[in-house]
Amino acid sequence: MGTRLSGRHAALVAGILLVAVASAGCAYFNTFYTAKRNFEEAEGQMALLPDPEARASAGPAGQYDKAIQGATKILIQYPTSKWVDDALLLIGRSMLAKGDYEAAEEKFTELAYNFPTSDLRDQAVFWAGVAAERDRRRPEAIANYDSLLTGWPDSKLRDQALLRRANLYLLAREPARAEPDLRELSRKKGRIGYEAGLKLAEALFAAKRFVEARSEFERVAERAPTEILRTDARLRMGDCDEALSDYAAATETYLTLLREARTEEDRARARLRYASALGMAGRADAGLEELANVIEDHPRTPWAAEAAFRSGYLHEVIRDDFTAARESYDAVAQQLPSSPFVAQAAQRRENLEDLESFRTARGDSASVDAAAEAVFRSAELYLFQLGKPDKALEEYARLSREFPESPLAPRAAFARGWVKARRLGDAAGARQEFEALIAAWPESDAAARARHLLEQPADSTFVHDALPPASVSYPLVPGNPPYVPPPPLAASARPARPATGTPAAATTAPQAPMDSAAAAAARAAAANLARRDSIRARIDSINAAARDTSGRIEP
Repeated sequence: MGTRLSGRHAALVAGILLVAVASAGCAYFNTFYTAKRNFEEAEGQMALLPDPEARASAGPAGQYDKAIQGATKILIQYPTSKWVDDALLLIGRSMLAKGDYEAAEEKFTELAYNFPTSDLRDQAVFWAGVAAERDRRRPEAIANYDSLLTGWPDSKLRDQALLRRANLYLLAREPARAEPDLRELSRKKGRIGYEAGLKLAEALFAAKRFVEARSEFERVAERAPTEILRTDARLRMGDCDEALSDYAAATETYLTLLREARTEEDRARARLRYASALGMAGRADAGLEELANVIEDHPRTPWAAEAAFRSGYLHEVIRDDFTAARESYDAVAQQLPSSPFVAQAAQRRENLEDLESFRTARGDSASVDAAAEAVFRSAELYLFQLGKPDKALEEYARLSREFPESPLAPRAAFARGWVKARRLGDAAGARQEFEALIAAWPESDAAARARHLLEQPADSTFVHDALPPASVSYPLVPGNPPYVPPPPLAASARPARPATGTPAAATTAPQAPMDSAAAAAARAAAANLARRDSIRARIDSINAAARDTSGRIEP
């Protein structure tokens, strides 16, 4: 009997070997499939979070761990399989989601360098950039995005890399480098076009290119995926109008939004901005009345608290009525103690009290130095806390005029030049102030600083040690400090003040006696109906006032 297998036995052995090979292939495929499924489940959970790029919490982190374990098994048990590069990418992305950025980047680098023929190398380079970005290593992130864009110009991740790189440029305050990419991406369809357009609009606004920014915000509003985001963009259009000192245009922008708003929240937001724009356009009474209407229509709500704050702001900035301003600021906490405007209102109220104390000290002080210091502190309060550079200039001038021998006089003179140069953009006026300072106090430290700015007017690093950066910003929205608005239009350019409408009084017919629960429900329903009617009547009166003013706005 020979050792050679019979034909029947050979076929049987070959079949067994094929089954074994197939089983092994099936095993590592199933292992990878399970790992990938765990990863996708975790990604689905993360996508539901407010910040999908935050570190994974316990739930999705457990799924990522399972994905890492399964993919690692592929690397150890099946190192020659065709799924090894997929497994490396899966491990890296799972580590990235868990916040282990350096380890994730190592896996992406391993894939990119050890698998030169893999069709996943562009993904590895992209996600290595994301890992560096989340780890706040921005230059490394930009370098990775550059590598992707250069090495794989047709990658499906190209647009994401452009957007992320542009965002890093914006964070580095290099908008000029971000703008070309954002303009290209903003013309694309879908979510990425919307996101790029929004970033471009905000970058233009930050660069004070308000006309271009308004145009971009309008495009963003047209493409916004939700009604809330659409309203946000249209409100930013109004911000651009206000930044251009065109309060009449801002009023019309907010009025159009008010008439087209689909939700009560959007209408309330539009009314708040509309009222403030009226005030800044020189129609303070109409603006304050509309803010009072908002408080009456939406008591104890975030809108009422914001309306109280905006009322105080108009009283303070436009009417110079500090008593009424303090009362309005006090009302913010009464309307909603948790409002983000409570802290701002308290700060502005405290500033007004400080200003009053400086005025009192100036009048009562028997010391020239103390009186001069009170004037100087009053000027800085106007400039840095109340956002009124014109008033600050008056106080600085008063100090130089009334206390010319005070050590603070040359500092006040320098401050006048600095305000004109850095706050008001009046280069010629600033030069006159600095030259007058040098002539009056040639040996002072302030004169030396004035000479420096006359020689290098564009030196943005040079700041007077007594003049800290402004603590106010634009726009006036929850979470941001109050903005410094541009000056209102000249009186001759202001539109005529229309008569504001008065809501119709709500009346209810006598009701038959009911049990207390039913009576309470009926009263609540009647109150809600009356409130809705009142709000509608006020909106109708706003529309009527706008038609009377411009003759161009249709209901």
